[in-house]
Amino acid sequence: MTEPVAPTALPAWQLALQLGWRNLWRDFRAGELNLLLVSVVLAVAALSAVGFFADRLQAGLWRDARQLLLQSPPHAHLLALFDLASRPH
Repeated sequence: MTEPVAPTALPAWQLALQLGWRNLWRDFRAGELNLLLVSVVLAVAALSAVGFFADRLQAGLWRDARQLLLQSPPHAHLLALFDLASRPH
């Protein structure tokens, strides 16, 4: 008489992965992940906008400073050239 063969048990990590995917799919269908995705996209857009605004503001300040120095007394252009050369890029 042969003994019945038990189905092979999956390793614990594989069961955890299977459960994780099942829960992820359930949350996606429930709409919870859609809210998370929208919030991440909004956060990235906000950070990009702030970075872009800061770069434009810095460029405008450098331009105004350069114009102010060029309208100053005779040797101010040398200071402006030195300042531009030493500015980090």
